[in-house]
Amino acid sequence: IQRVSQPLYIGIHFEHPSEITGPTVRCVKELIAAGAILYSQTVFLKGINDDYFVLFELFTRLLEIGVRPYYIYRCDPVPGAMHFRADFDKERKIMTELRRTLSGLACPTYVIDAPNGSGKIPVPLEFWNCDTSEYVDFDGKRHNTE
Repeated sequence: IQRVSQPLYIGIHFEHPSEITGPTVRCVKELIAAGAILYSQTVFLKGINDDYFVLFELFTRLLEIGVRPYYIYRCDPVPGAMHFRADFDKERKIMTELRRTLSGLACPTYVIDAPNGSGKIPVPLEFWNCDTSEYVDFDGKRHNTE
């Protein structure tokens, strides 16, 4: 891999700590040695990573290998994949606990990717008392969280 002269940011999707294997770590180290700045994006997936301990391990290990956990997304309501959508309140509870226990660098921002490119909307965690049944996207449109 050639060294880059300008900052090169590369987003990598990781959903589970089992994806952080020897070959993965070697590739990450090569990219970093070439000057790339790596960040991760994760999607909450029911039965796969909708668990505090799984995500704690994932985000901790990513940071240890030089990948900054950047976003964790609510799973989009995609036909054929609805069985992967975790419970919204459960996701918020998990992210609240992760925010309490992880360093700021290891804890990604929890967002909903609004339809039609209308923004990545940060989800309020349980530190605030507010109605989370709907959100307003960057275009001012209202959407239900479920």
